[in-house]
Amino acid sequence: MSPAMPRHAQSGQANLTTILLLLGLVVSGVWVWKRLSPDMQDLIIDQALPLAALVARGLGGGVDPHWKDRQAPSKEISSGRD
Repeated sequence: MSPAMPRHAQSGQANLTTILLLLGLVVSGVWVWKRLSPDMQDLIIDQALPLAALVARGLGGGVDPHWKDRQAPSKEISSGRD
């Protein structure tokens, strides 16, 4: 009887379920988009898409103006001779 193999988290490898879920979302999104009327597609592109981008930026907070302050100070190695 062989010893049980320990389960290790494998970093760098994608989860198969996540890949299949994203692929299914893309396929279903294209399927729905192709069945919308051209007027509805124009409405989504002209109004809903910019609004969704604004909401996403508001939720994400945008760019942090103080990001440079949070960076670790550089530790330069000097030879002692100037």
